[in-house]
Amino acid sequence: MPNSLRIQNVMVTSGKLSDTDFLIGMDIITLGDFSVTNLNGKTTFSFRYPSCETINYVEQAKRIQRKNLEKQLKAIQKNLRKKVKCPCGSGRQFRYCHGKEQIKKIEEELEKIGV
Repeated sequence: MPNSLRIQNVMVTSGKLSDTDFLIGMDIITLGDFSVTNLNGKTTFSFRYPSCETINYVEQAKRIQRKNLEKQLKAIQKNLRKKVKCPCGSGRQFRYCHGKEQIKKIEEELEKIGV
């Protein structure tokens, strides 16, 4: 394995897999942290031994989503205080047209996300 990791008393069966450097079985995965990520079309498999931390991608994604929604909410609330025309083209002020509706939608999404 990479980084000279050696695990005692584990039977290994060798096989020929195309475009694959190695295959980690469940008996090895349970000893450390195993992760598969894909960013910009590049898939990365990572294994760390011993296990160091709990990584929860779902919670990380919720925090990022919450932060983005809060940023949107602040921008909309800022426009509610001004006499800005609604982007829908109605000619009415944003706060009396779609402003409050957008705030309500974002607040509902924030409530669903939690965190």
